[in-house]
Amino acid sequence: YEEDKKNLPEGTDATRNEENEAKFKILRKYWQNGLLVPCKEEYMYWAAVRSDKLKLTAMGKHYWKLLHNGVI
Repeated sequence: YEEDKKNLPEGTDATRNEENEAKFKILRKYWQNGLLVPCKEEYMYWAAVRSDKLKLTAMGKHYWKLLHNGVI
């Protein structure tokens, strides 16, 4: 999920997947703005490497509700 494949854990596939990299960039922006967090991992990178789930923060849930109610 990262563009930089230099520091991957041993046994991790080092081939690039541009679709996953693009998704990760978007999710990282949401994380940086406090809208979501990884469920089990401390960092987004490890959540992506381990295919862990993410969850919305309280602010993320608020924006999700606004979006689905057509406010934004």
